[in-house]
Amino acid sequence: CVILLVLGMNQLKLLSFSVADKIKFGLNGIYLFFGDEEYMKQFYLSEVRKNVLGSDEDSIFRHKKISCMDFDTEKITDALQTAALGFFEGKTLCELHEIQFGALKESEWKALISMLEDASPDVITVIYTVKDEFDEGIIPKAPSKAFQRLAEVATPVHFPRESELKLAKWTARHFVSEKLSFEN
Repeated sequence: CVILLVLGMNQLKLLSFSVADKIKFGLNGIYLFFGDEEYMKQFYLSEVRKNVLGSDEDSIFRHKKISCMDFDTEKITDALQTAALGFFEGKTLCELHEIQFGALKESEWKALISMLEDASPDVITVIYTVKDEFDEGIIPKAPSKAFQRLAEVATPVHFPRESELKLAKWTARHFVSEKLSFEN
């Protein structure tokens, strides 16, 4: 997966900076996880959780995960602000799931963008999307309006469909690094 950087109106530049490197060298701000490869999105979301929360006993208090199936500005604001309170040492993580971007009214879009712009830089926020919730358009040539709006406030992280061979190689590398074994 690659991180996309929005340079200006309808101009995207692909960076050769992997999500794994970003997690290793430090996360900050807001990330938009999108694309077809659910397994990879789930894997890197769990890596973000490990990086931000670690295994501290108080990590449960530094993690907000909300479902936004019915768009609710109060729920999102509460999650972002509660995560920013910083009662405990360490970074905090706020995850936003199940936002139906195609169904948002203009006023809801404005409220969402405003909330994200006002989010504390100390809170790592991941907007996690699945295919039926978010249409990114054709990346990088013709991104959708929804993608463009979110890319103004979040770092887009694309998880395109991978070939079976690439996924098998990636899985094998992770099995080896975790000292796990598997048979055909």
